[in-house]
Amino acid sequence: NLINEHGFKLKINTVVHQFNYEESFLDFISMSKTERWKVFQVLPIKGENDKYIEQFKITDHEFNQFLSNHQTLIDSGILVPESNSQMVDSYVMIDPVGRFYTNKKGYQEYSKSILEVGVYEAYKEMDYNIPKFLARNGMYDWD
Repeated sequence: NLINEHGFKLKINTVVHQFNYEESFLDFISMSKTERWKVFQVLPIKGENDKYIEQFKITDHEFNQFLSNHQTLIDSGILVPESNSQMVDSYVMIDPVGRFYTNKKGYQEYSKSILEVGVYEAYKEMDYNIPKFLARNGMYDWD
């Protein structure tokens, strides 16, 4: 309520996994007046979540089941789903020490720090897939 009272727009990210893929978020998303809800299929990343990922992984069918249960939010343009294939190599990310990183090979790869080589040079090291970023609706207008 405070977010809305102050005129801010709300975006929520949710990772769908084995423990929540059968749940309904319809009431919560409606009540919170969420403008954009990014829904991700849990993504295995070597070296990051290997230890516990097996208990969280879901099938494409289970992910699609979750999406079907929230179809009204997809139709309204609030819910933006991202499967594992859509997420890999489509995010431009920067870690806390100023390195760009990517997950295109199934693990995190890092550039040199932007503090060392500048933003342009560090960004070039990653060779991001810009068409894939655009295809997953990565650019959006809050107006």
